[in-house]
Amino acid sequence: AEEASLRQIFESCDKKGNGQISKEELTTALPTGLLSPEQEELLAQLAAKMDQGLTWEEFLPIFRLPRRKAPSGQATPHESSQSDNSELGRSVSEFPLVLIPGDDVEEVPIVHHHMVDLVWQRLGEDWLRVEEVQLMEIRLAVFARSSFPITSVEKAWAGTGVGRVVGNKGGVVIRLDVNNLSLCFICCHLAAHRQNTQRRNEDCCQILKNARLGLKALDATVQFDHCFWLGDLNYRIDFDGRNPPDNAEDHERVLRLTAEERWIDLLEFDQLRREQRKGEVFAMFKEGNLKFAPTFKVERHIGSDYVALRVPSYCDRVLWRSLPHCYLGVQQRRIASAPLVTTSDHKPVYAHFDIQPSLCPGPELLLSDERLNEAIPIHFVHLEAEGLSPMDMNGKSDP
Repeated sequence: AEEASLRQIFESCDKKGNGQISKEELTTALPTGLLSPEQEELLAQLAAKMDQGLTWEEFLPIFRLPRRKAPSGQATPHESSQSDNSELGRSVSEFPLVLIPGDDVEEVPIVHHHMVDLVWQRLGEDWLRVEEVQLMEIRLAVFARSSFPITSVEKAWAGTGVGRVVGNKGGVVIRLDVNNLSLCFICCHLAAHRQNTQRRNEDCCQILKNARLGLKALDATVQFDHCFWLGDLNYRIDFDGRNPPDNAEDHERVLRLTAEERWIDLLEFDQLRREQRKGEVFAMFKEGNLKFAPTFKVERHIGSDYVALRVPSYCDRVLWRSLPHCYLGVQQRRIASAPLVTTSDHKPVYAHFDIQPSLCPGPELLLSDERLNEAIPIHFVHLEAEGLSPMDMNGKSDP
């Protein structure tokens, strides 16, 4: 069964149908980053002399080598945000819950399924695949330790692409309960191009409107203890706030700020942050400090070299929102990008979170919340009611 699956991957990557995978196909289509050191070394040796391409006979032994297992050591907890590969896919054993999101996997969807299988194998026998959901090229898989008490698992999806229904754009949702803690994960791929900010905002609303689970009368962001929203949100760097198309001047300006590592200045012009400040989208959602280079649109090789005339931007994001009684229960330990991954014109972003059990804080803590100063007063006037039952003993008074 494994050989048949690998054969399908090989044939999917063999675009010319000549029984060989070219060096370009090898770097853009195969699920890298999940191989053992022996596999990576052999693959690198073959790639270095791949003038004629990689044959099936050379391809098969690479993926049949034993894959590496997750290390058992514990990473030191910390809060950081940087471009790094040292922890991408490592120290997984310290986490009880792992998410594998994905979107825009063009033409070779079987690669995603094989990658998910590789992740599962690497996690080990103590892990279960809790749920997986797919909407065309948008995918989300959740894994948990077998000892983790997972219940109430649901999934949903909503397309926002062509005709507002096709799944080339849209979102997928998985919710689950861990003891008394309810979690929700939304993975999306929103409308592309810098001038389409409003369309991206509308895509978010459409996903929440149509991808219903739990209490169907409520959207997913307001009924679970913690809601995580991640994926290719496609918001761009926009210096004048007028949502113009890409241009060479803005491209060069982003490159200068990136070279100087002026991350705060870059994010000041980020469309997502701007729309949040305006109250248009992602109300009450938080995001970690992004201290790495924009992740789109890059050439498909090691490092972050950007495609000419496309304004580099932070398209790939991880945000979260918590209900008031447990908003102190989430701490982001890490948010980082992985510039060594070469399988896409995006550099992937990954995040680590600590989530505490859901405990309702006392009134003193709630009343000390600074956000109460920003509360919006609501006044009810001209109230009317019919058919109310009498509320006294003889039934003669007003309700």
